[in-house]
Amino acid sequence: MIDAKKCLLENTVNLSSRPCCCLLTQKHLLVSLEEGLLVWLKVELPEMVIGDKEANNPLKIIEEIEQEFALNITVGESDIPEYIAQMHYTKSFKALILGTETGVFGRLSVEAEPINEEEEEDDQQ
Repeated sequence: MIDAKKCLLENTVNLSSRPCCCLLTQKHLLVSLEEGLLVWLKVELPEMVIGDKEANNPLKIIEEIEQEFALNITVGESDIPEYIAQMHYTKSFKALILGTETGVFGRLSVEAEPINEEEEEDDQQ
C-alpha cells in the first residue's frame, strides 16, 4: 500500500506468488494469484468509511487469510495453472463473476460480507 499524498510505502503483504488482480469489499481484499489461488485478506476500513468523515486513517490490511479458493484447472497441454484475471461481484453481492485470460468464465457463489456495525462496536470495546 502506498500513501498517494506522501508517495511512501505504508504496508506490505507477503503472498505466495504474483498477484494478478484485486477486488475490495467491505470486509475483504480478494487477491487472485498467478498460481491459481484466490485469497481473501481481512481488511480494517478507515473511520471515514464506517462513520467519522473527518478521520484520516488509511485502509489497513490485517495479514490474516480468511479463506482460499483454488481454481485447479489448466487449459490445453500447458502445465501452468489457470488464474483469475478479472473478477466482479454481482449487483446483489451474492456471487462473484470470474474470468481468465484464456476465456474461461464462471460464477462463484460466495456472498460478500457487509460491515456489521454491532460487531464493529464489540471489537472496539
